[in-house]
Amino acid sequence: MQNESKILIKVKSPKVWEKFKDFHYKDFNLVGIVSECELVQLASTNKTTCTILCSYDETDLWGCVKELSIFLGKDGIIMSNNVNLTGYSGCCYFIYYLGDDIREEDCEIEDEDDEDDDEDIFDKMKEWNIVDFLNLLKCSLNKKEKEVLTDCGIEVIRKRFYEIVYDVKIPEIIVIRHTAIGDRIQNIENLQPDSILKLFLPKSSRSNLELISDKGSIGELPSEISKKIKNLVISKKINYKITIVDLVKLSKRNKYAKEPILSIKLEYSKISW
Repeated sequence: MQNESKILIKVKSPKVWEKFKDFHYKDFNLVGIVSECELVQLASTNKTTCTILCSYDETDLWGCVKELSIFLGKDGIIMSNNVNLTGYSGCCYFIYYLGDDIREEDCEIEDEDDEDDDEDIFDKMKEWNIVDFLNLLKCSLNKKEKEVLTDCGIEVIRKRFYEIVYDVKIPEIIVIRHTAIGDRIQNIENLQPDSILKLFLPKSSRSNLELISDKGSIGELPSEISKKIKNLVISKKINYKITIVDLVKLSKRNKYAKEPILSIKLEYSKISW
């Protein structure tokens, strides 16, 4: 039986890596890193995640996670899995640490494409991050674990786990898209340069953020910008201000125009509790 294991570590700050200067566990080896000493060197970078690929059996995997959790304490989390590749499904044994007790769980994952073999399933899982596995397992959290995950930049939003990144780069001026859909043309006709605008996420989590006024929806943020800040908005972890910098209503454009023009400036700051 072929065993393939993956261990993911996420810490709340790069400085936490310094804790591992005395860490050692059997043939512990990091992808792209050849020793524990180099793991400590991650403290001089801005990286807060690290991936370990190995061939541990379930006993060794549990022991490694246990040792790692002792070094981490409340400063990080660990997600690991051991996959026995058999037939057309991956039988996964998970061992994970979210800041309190170490947990164990079995989970069978079947590939939606019957033509893919078992190797393809594990290849896909190699690309997963800690948030992907948390959502797969639908992990419940106690108060202590929730605090640790928050410190690591992970929040539960609408019963799903999301990684919250505050330091994102967005354009200084954002051109709003799809301003002619539905009632948006009329809503924009009633818009004033000093109107108060808010961001809204429709029920579908895959949708772009909508821009709304007191009259209703007036457009959507570009998908590349929505993707960057969507989790920040729905987590309610930021204060933001929207300023209209360009507004040309359809009634003021030439007869060939099909939609109004609207551009905004979005400023936000992290809420300090």
